[in-house]
Amino acid sequence: MVDRAGGEESIPAPARVYFNPRISPDGSRLAVEARDEENDIWVWDFGRATLTRLTFGAGVEGWPVWTPDGRRIIYSSGSRRCAEPVPARRPMAPARPNG
Repeated sequence: MVDRAGGEESIPAPARVYFNPRISPDGSRLAVEARDEENDIWVWDFGRATLTRLTFGAGVEGWPVWTPDGRRIIYSSGSRRCAEPVPARRPMAPARPNG
């Protein structure tokens, strides 16, 4: 991680190949693709120093993008619909069905 002053700091996440990092709108979390046997999207929580798996599909999920409110991540997928609720630190309002 690089702060605004250009200082570098390691994130204590497991060693993997990560691609396409996207910081949440509030700056508290980071969505990344993990390129390993699962090829899924994970969310790093800076405050908790935890990495949580977001997707579990059989296909390759990638290119995560946060919604402006930070409640969902939109991503590409070869196996299913492409919007997931984000693991929350606090309860979130239920998602409205798409019409």
